[in-house]
Amino acid sequence: METNLLIHEMLQKLMEQQQSLLEIMKSVQKEVLGMGLHTKQYLTADEAAHYLDCHRSHLWTMSNSGLIHVYHPGQSRKRAFYKREELDEFIDKGIIEKPKRDVKKEADAILWDTIFGNKATRKDKR
Repeated sequence: METNLLIHEMLQKLMEQQQSLLEIMKSVQKEVLGMGLHTKQYLTADEAAHYLDCHRSHLWTMSNSGLIHVYHPGQSRKRAFYKREELDEFIDKGIIEKPKRDVKKEADAILWDTIFGNKATRKDKR
């Protein structure tokens, strides 16, 4: 009887965590779609740095070293643009890591804390 109660409680907690994870995923999706970066052909330096999840100075370093092509409209070099398609290719080549946010790891940590509480520890918890 106690086993059934424990299983029921664990299932209930898992369902709550699933709902929480869905909310996190919707939030991330809304953030990405809200920025509109996935539809723009050219991105500004700030947008490109955000898209690559790196600092703007690192983006400039990669541009100056020729790893990423930068476009300057007209004669002015004040404004810089990056083709989103080229940034995607750059990511796919594995030269730069995809965004560092590990949603699965975050979800696992939330699930662990919910089921076992903050007092419990696990080896791979970071």
